[in-house]
Amino acid sequence: MTYTEAQSVKADAGSAMLGDGAIDIDGKKNNYSGLWTTADVAREIQVSTRTVANWRTSRKVPSLKIGRAVRFVPEHVLRALNAFEVKAIEPVRSRINKEGK
Repeated sequence: MTYTEAQSVKADAGSAMLGDGAIDIDGKKNNYSGLWTTADVAREIQVSTRTVANWRTSRKVPSLKIGRAVRFVPEHVLRALNAFEVKAIEPVRSRINKEGK
């Protein structure tokens, strides 16, 4: 994939891109533009580059392979990371009250 093709992919994926280069993810405006390297992803989400590489090879985070270079579309990374979110559980007391006990 050439750089121009990668930019086209980025533009296609940028349906959530706003006019000022910001990305709207789940209603939150972020100023991300361009493609990220493994180091960029690691720095942005505060994990090691090895962790990002492991996520990429296990396909937990989508990536682009441009020749020998690996790049990430910021919007795709942030959406994939939503799958890691741990939901809070309802406190036991309120579950008991709902059951009528």
